[in-house]
Amino acid sequence: MPSYTNNRDSIYNTVKNRILTMEYTPGQKISEQEIAEQTNTSRTPVREVFIRLSREGLLQIVPQSGTYVSKINMKLAEEARFVRENIEKVIVSNCCNHISDAQIAAIQDIIDLQEFYSLKNKPEHFFELDEKFHYMFYQIDHKENVWNWHQSFNSHLNRYRWLRSSFLNLDLQHLIEHHKDILNAVKLGDARIAEELASRHLQLMIDEKDAVIAEFKDYFE
Repeated sequence: MPSYTNNRDSIYNTVKNRILTMEYTPGQKISEQEIAEQTNTSRTPVREVFIRLSREGLLQIVPQSGTYVSKINMKLAEEARFVRENIEKVIVSNCCNHISDAQIAAIQDIIDLQEFYSLKNKPEHFFELDEKFHYMFYQIDHKENVWNWHQSFNSHLNRYRWLRSSFLNLDLQHLIEHHKDILNAVKLGDARIAEELASRHLQLMIDEKDAVIAEFKDYFE
């Protein structure tokens, strides 16, 4: 039983990651059989994964037709961003009271790596580190379950953000400066400024919405 569960979870993580990183593009048809062959498993766990991902809004199962990657719903993406902003700004503010020197150093390491990958023009690595930067504050404030809860309905926002960061000519240095400012405010224990900076930073997520949709109109509902 544990082996079956682990296998199913591995397939789930693989397929979800392919969707979130646009290896499977919105509207694309995907096959249970092909994924079963790729993962060297039967179709049963793949079918269960498809059902789970359809409940999360990432797949659309059409009877007598097949399974398709859902297109991005910008209303759901904007609502997820709204929830994240209003939760995360409080979490960042809270961290001003109990962040350690080691945690500050760990976040600074993330920012340094972001600068490295920005110079190397590797936006996919930048995106991964961006998630890690934000998650660190949830860990520091002991709100990991809040992060996980938000991730469960964050898929439309994350796919939009992936398009935004990977395919548009974004000023990544501008985002890095935001991260530096947030960390500095937390370091100084200035909860009010930290909250304002976190809020402003998270509002940037949809600044280029029209440009992203225009560039990838077939990917959106």
